[in-house]
Amino acid sequence: MLRLPNYSLMRGIVGHLAILILSAMLLINFIMVKFSERDMMKGKISLGRMMLLALDQQVEIRNGWRERQGGIAVPEALASEVLEAGGFSSVLMVDGRGRETFRLGLFQDFKAEAVSTARKALAGRSMCLELKGRRWGVTWFAHERLHVAAPILKQGDARGALCITADLAPLYENLRRSEGLMLLYILLNTLILVFVGIYLLSRTVIRPIHRLLRITERFQGEAPFPRLPEAPRNEMGQLFGSLNAMLKRLEENKTDLQGHIMSLEQANRAIREAQDRIVKTEKLASVGRLATGVAHEVGNPLSIVSGYLELLESNGLSVDERRDCLNRIAYEIERIDQTIRQLLSFSESGAGGRHETSVHAVIRETVADRGPALADGRVRVETRLEAGDDRVRAHPFQLKQIMSNVMANAVDILKADDPDGADRSQGLITVRTRNTDGRLEVAFADNGPGIADADVTRVFDPFYTTKEPGMGTGLGLAVCHRIAEDLGGGIRLESAVGKGTTVIIDIPLACADNGGNGDKRGE
Repeated sequence: MLRLPNYSLMRGIVGHLAILILSAMLLINFIMVKFSERDMMKGKISLGRMMLLALDQQVEIRNGWRERQGGIAVPEALASEVLEAGGFSSVLMVDGRGRETFRLGLFQDFKAEAVSTARKALAGRSMCLELKGRRWGVTWFAHERLHVAAPILKQGDARGALCITADLAPLYENLRRSEGLMLLYILLNTLILVFVGIYLLSRTVIRPIHRLLRITERFQGEAPFPRLPEAPRNEMGQLFGSLNAMLKRLEENKTDLQGHIMSLEQANRAIREAQDRIVKTEKLASVGRLATGVAHEVGNPLSIVSGYLELLESNGLSVDERRDCLNRIAYEIERIDQTIRQLLSFSESGAGGRHETSVHAVIRETVADRGPALADGRVRVETRLEAGDDRVRAHPFQLKQIMSNVMANAVDILKADDPDGADRSQGLITVRTRNTDGRLEVAFADNGPGIADADVTRVFDPFYTTKEPGMGTGLGLAVCHRIAEDLGGGIRLESAVGKGTTVIIDIPLACADNGGNGDKRGE
């Protein structure tokens, strides 16, 4: 509902009140006009009857009727005097057979109506009234002419009939002239009632509401709450009392609310301090695990290298034994180098040199690279590359590093589960890809022994491994997790003891980075 810019309760009430009063006055005026029109019509009809009776009586007293062949006639002077006295426009007479014998006045085109009315009075031997024509009256359409007819009875015999006609236009004109005064009265009456209504409404409704508005506008939330003035004992007074009671309750609850707020602030500070302590503790724990892992993964090879160097210092070794010691020293140094490289990969983002790369191609290459490890037949790999779009923005080396680490872990787990080589056909790794909402999902699922729930949440921690000492550094999955996050994706692990393990890698498609829709087909 549209509202005017300056709409207010006072203007709305005044407007509706004025419309209501004016409508009521106009309705009353309409009814009064209709009653006046009806009364004046009755008066005109009564006057016509009296004129017919007077004319008939005058004829009888003066004995002015005279027989004519074919009918009777009336003296014109008498008829004209009667018409002028009663305000009628014409008179017409018919004889006993209904034939016109006399007429006087302006008939224009309604003579047939007058003759018909006279004949009806003659046939019925009683007074006959008829309203004819259509014209605008005072407030709506009304009749235009009035015909009043009466039979002429002489010694019990109907000798003829008289019909007089009146034009009703003067009647409507008189009503319209009085209607102007009535409308002026209605207007003045409406103004008086509106002003009286404004005064009463302003004192009983508008002023108390304005007081409430001023109090609420001045209130800015400070304490104590404002007190409302006393109000009369009516509905407005009940509203004031309810608001006073509400303000009292608010004031009573404000202190409790402030106390609760202070308690919450103290609790929030305690929670933040606890969180800071937990974060610091976790950081120290991570540093401790990192230091322990580095000490273990670097310290053990160094101890071995030191032992072999002591052996080399002795002169009791043969050439083959010295060569074997040197080979073992080189192997341990390579282990140290691999650990350092993985640490560097874990700490670096490696964002440089990214371009659109086919993940399917990287998967096929990775599977081919693992060929020697799969040559014994204890583990087989199935690829189900179902993704329609496999293009991602990354360096191929990053993707291959993820795929190689995940697949190497799966192969090691499957082979460790069957050290004697029994039932080798059971080792299976399934590599599956699919598209989901502008992203590529790569899943490596194996049918190995699975991982316990306690270990699932820790497999991505640096230096955490379930392998035997010397079989892994515990950095592989941590490096994969870091690379996947750098690519805008993620990696997660789903596993259940005895049901196998699934590693899921989620990477945004290149078309999603470029605003595409991911519909183009990959390899």
